[in-house]
Amino acid sequence: MLKTENRSATWALTLIAAILLVLQVLALGTRHFHDQVNSDDLYPYVFAQDVLHHRWSLPGWTLSSAPYYFPDFTLLTLLVGVTGWAGASIPAYAVLSALLLALSAGSLLKEIDREQTAPWLRGLLVVNAIVALGFLPQLDRWVWWQFTPGFHGGAVLVATAVAALAAAEMNRGPSRGRLVLLAILLWFGMWSDSFVIVEAVIPLAAALIFATWDRADFVSPFRRFAAVGVSAFVLLVLSKLVL
Repeated sequence: MLKTENRSATWALTLIAAILLVLQVLALGTRHFHDQVNSDDLYPYVFAQDVLHHRWSLPGWTLSSAPYYFPDFTLLTLLVGVTGWAGASIPAYAVLSALLLALSAGSLLKEIDREQTAPWLRGLLVVNAIVALGFLPQLDRWVWWQFTPGFHGGAVLVATAVAALAAAEMNRGPSRGRLVLLAILLWFGMWSDSFVIVEAVIPLAAALIFATWDRADFVSPFRRFAAVGVSAFVLLVLSKLVL
């Protein structure tokens, strides 16, 4: 009975933390946002409209080192297309990206230490703490940008999700489905923002070396991750050449 009560309390706290995160993100979006809007804030919405209403006629959009296609423009275009929201589409994206970051952080914490309790609650608390920094002087716009499309926040989200998958691969053993998902996520992530290379691929490779140095199967986890990273990079190069 006590275990059931503790589990119920944990889920109740998790729900409260999720609601607090949504309210914090929406409150942060109202701080000086209306008098500081510029083209950097608006062009993701313009891209979504171009995709939805101009038959994929995108001659003005180039493949730079950070075109923000995934998850930034992908999620925003889906939100605009499904809901039809105009002014609310970017705040809705900010809420969704914050919740996804909390979910990814919780997954990472769960895979790092499978004995710990309430990983989802811990992930939500971590992201709540990050968003709370936005209420400090001079930090509101910087933190807000991390949860809106087109400001490298998508790279952080992808890097966290990739870290969770890599940790699961190391601690649970090899899984073909997980490796395929990891390769696709790295491919889309690097295609969307080259920062994923320095925020996910290189640090995770180093972390895998340190984490498995004393293990008998040291070579296997690093070799699998290296193979996935190389495959994703080859797909990235081929995509660039084709397009």
